[in-house]
Amino acid sequence: GLGASAVGPAPPPPLAASTGLPFLLVELSSLAALGRSRGVPSAFEALAAGGAATLLPPKVLAYVRLDGSGGEAARLELRARMHRADGSEDAGTGSANCALAGLLASLDGTPPGLVRARVMQGVEMGRPSELLAEAERKGAGAGAEA
Repeated sequence: GLGASAVGPAPPPPLAASTGLPFLLVELSSLAALGRSRGVPSAFEALAAGGAATLLPPKVLAYVRLDGSGGEAARLELRARMHRADGSEDAGTGSANCALAGLLASLDGTPPGLVRARVMQGVEMGRPSELLAEAERKGAGAGAEA
């Protein structure tokens, strides 16, 4: 597993987000940490046994910002992996990356306007997918489309 130091240094903390299907979105600190990340069925099972099954989405989108822009939100370059509760991985998850774009657009400090994200997913499993998502920050909220 990954230690706490592998989780990204900047907001947001790991959280659940949805564009219809719920996902846990977790920013990691480096590509190396992303490469080490895995879906661990026993961890999901332990949470389910403790009653957290209804609170924890069965899929985790781990991602890294590639462009080093931090809060620069106009154009994001990201790399991601989608881990499922059964230990498998998804090579391209449009709905999760749309939720991610909406989340990143909604962060404090993001100026109003369009945010474009290019996400490379599935690289580590040998099935690279390029996903493009847009989100628009409108005042205190954000709407997203992919």
